[in-house]
Amino acid sequence: MLANNKTINGKVYVQVETTLQADQVIEVDQLNGRQGDNWRDVNIQLMKSGLPRDLGAYSVDLVGKDSDGKIKYTNKATVNDAKNGLVSLRVAKQFYQAAGDYQEAFLRVVDTDGAVISSISIKMEVLKNNLILSAGDSTNFLQTIDDLNKELNQRMDVVQTSIQTTVQSINALDALVKAYNDLIAKQAAVTTGVENHFTALQHFDKGLDTTDLVANTAKIDKLTGGAMNLITNMIAAVPHPTSEPTTTNWSGVRNCSKPNVNDVMVVQRVKLTNNNYRILMVGNVKFDNAGGGAHSTIKIPYTFGRGSVCMGTIYTLADYSITTDYATGDQIDITFTGIPCRETAWVSIAIDTIAWR
Repeated sequence: MLANNKTINGKVYVQVETTLQADQVIEVDQLNGRQGDNWRDVNIQLMKSGLPRDLGAYSVDLVGKDSDGKIKYTNKATVNDAKNGLVSLRVAKQFYQAAGDYQEAFLRVVDTDGAVISSISIKMEVLKNNLILSAGDSTNFLQTIDDLNKELNQRMDVVQTSIQTTVQSINALDALVKAYNDLIAKQAAVTTGVENHFTALQHFDKGLDTTDLVANTAKIDKLTGGAMNLITNMIAAVPHPTSEPTTTNWSGVRNCSKPNVNDVMVVQRVKLTNNNYRILMVGNVKFDNAGGGAHSTIKIPYTFGRGSVCMGTIYTLADYSITTDYATGDQIDITFTGIPCRETAWVSIAIDTIAWR
């Protein structure tokens, strides 16, 4: 099925219907390219039953598996007019590395939580370019563990909040030092009941006890007592995230397994605070799932508690959900609610553990 073109505001848009049957494939000629192409601009109008689709707050991206079986994933499309479904994609050179037809490719409509709302199967072709010396080996082009960690940091600001609290504590300490400085700057003889101005250095062998202190400049060699203990404790509480080595020590409990490929899924744990961790999983998983609500379960070498936060994406696939199994504490359930999934797919999953008191 060939997509139609329409000129809107001086730009040519490819009209893509989003309510096709699951087995229907639409051909978007503008996405076809030649080896070596880079940042190919493609304007798309998403339709719903023949009318422009209102995207609201949804985003659009492109994912696919090229002729060499490598996974490709674009950044989010630029939304030009959400109400009329107008978006623009910039397709990177990594999409045009391997000559031949894409094994599968999808335009996806995604909500603000990362869930795939609609997935449109499209036909893509890369033509061979005999004028370039080498297009290079085709490589996977999508999220890495570092990318996933950055995305999660944008959504989860636990560490940032702790750091901000510490900065506020340091500012409070700085204000306290300034208060001591101002007191020492007031050089005068001590007189009861009135303000005193000190003109010479004063020594207090037994210390200084006051309920209200104002200072400008102070030289303090040692600060002790309850206030210092509180400051020390707050500084010690600042989290210092540390990453453990990545591992492939995971297993498929049901309806999934490790694929026999180089990019098998790896797992990494990052320590955020004393009792809180981030668990990251990125790479290929082989699924053998019948669909219709069937589960695929992955067992990992780390545990998580009740109430932990989980998010994830399976590239090129739709109609699935990813949840943590709190009964076991070390298993992730992936439920395919639509058609069967019997293929190897790239998975990105992140879990922030929560230490319940």
